[in-house]
Amino acid sequence: RQRQMCIRDSLEALASGLPCIVSRACGAAEILSEAKNGYILEEADDADTLAEHIESLFDEKVRRQMGESARTLAEKYPISKNTDQMLEVYQEVYNQTY
Repeated sequence: RQRQMCIRDSLEALASGLPCIVSRACGAAEILSEAKNGYILEEADDADTLAEHIESLFDEKVRRQMGESARTLAEKYPISKNTDQMLEVYQEVYNQTY
């Protein structure tokens, strides 16, 4: 559940043109391209790498380029696609239970 929430929240940020910084455990790590539309931390508690990534986003050119790429990536994952996939999962669980 947490993994699904992470990717949903990340997709909302990407759709807003915001590059994401996520840990490898987040589902969004599967779709991000490192330094293109976000950053992926191998360890969620790696504060030094997190600080480096945040600092890089203070560069307006980098932030703008990554933001545009983030928006393009998000357009490949519309909410309707996510909703349909979630409904399929719920239906599968329901069918296995009843």
